[in-house]
Amino acid sequence: MIRWLQTSLFGCLPETGTPLPLKTGPASGHAGAAEPAAPAQADRLLRARWEAYAGRGLVLTIAPRLRQGWRMSWRRGGDATLSVPGVFRDASDEILHALAAWARLAMQRKSPARTAERRALEKRLHAWIEARHEVDPHASELKRRRAARRMARLNPQGQHHDLQKILAAITAEYFADHPEVARARITWSSRWGGLSTQSMAQDEHGRPYPLISISRGYDHASATPEIVGGVVYHECLHVVIPPETRNGRRVVHGRLFRQRERLYRFYDVWRRWHAERLPGIIRRGRGK
Repeated sequence: MIRWLQTSLFGCLPETGTPLPLKTGPASGHAGAAEPAAPAQADRLLRARWEAYAGRGLVLTIAPRLRQGWRMSWRRGGDATLSVPGVFRDASDEILHALAAWARLAMQRKSPARTAERRALEKRLHAWIEARHEVDPHASELKRRRAARRMARLNPQGQHHDLQKILAAITAEYFADHPEVARARITWSSRWGGLSTQSMAQDEHGRPYPLISISRGYDHASATPEIVGGVVYHECLHVVIPPETRNGRRVVHGRLFRQRERLYRFYDVWRRWHAERLPGIIRRGRGK
């Protein structure tokens, strides 16, 4: 699981019992294999503490390659496998209790209350993992490298339109007094069609920036710069007016957002093209 906030134009985003034995993989880390006993001892201690919290049929596995999150695979009526990073070897009983609670919720039928509880646990667990990585030089270096690679993969130049130029024009005309928009980076989506989204990312120095991804369906000869500017404006507006929670519901396109959206000079032309042309372009495929 990777923490990722998306605001999209095209759609939103046991019972306790005797646990199965803990499976452990090779020791993680970068210190080499000179001290194999230490991870093994830590795994035994982790197993002893996990037994107090794990539900029946839940297998905990240390996955050395995991860094930022955890994975869970299960079949209804069967065992579940929870793969976690090596940092959980030193997790407190409180964190293990939260992890077990998350796993039990993930295996239950979804409901608004359970979803909210699961997301709160995810936020807490992710914060704990990130805090551990902050004091780990190796993890920090890996994080910087991932951020640098992510930025290097950004591709604003399309076959028909240069998103960087369109973003600069939109920012100058509509968001000159919003420095958060000036920090934004933009790219075409990584696959054909794709979604137009706005999320938050970090550069190699840990500085946050809005990352805007535009559907490749807009990179079409029939889409004028004003039409592409409409979807770019829409995603920039998400940076200025983030989602809010009302009466327990997450509101992405509220009244204020819709009012501001209509201030775009070519709003009607953009929305008409988006509704009438874009679905067919995506359906027919690239270059047609």
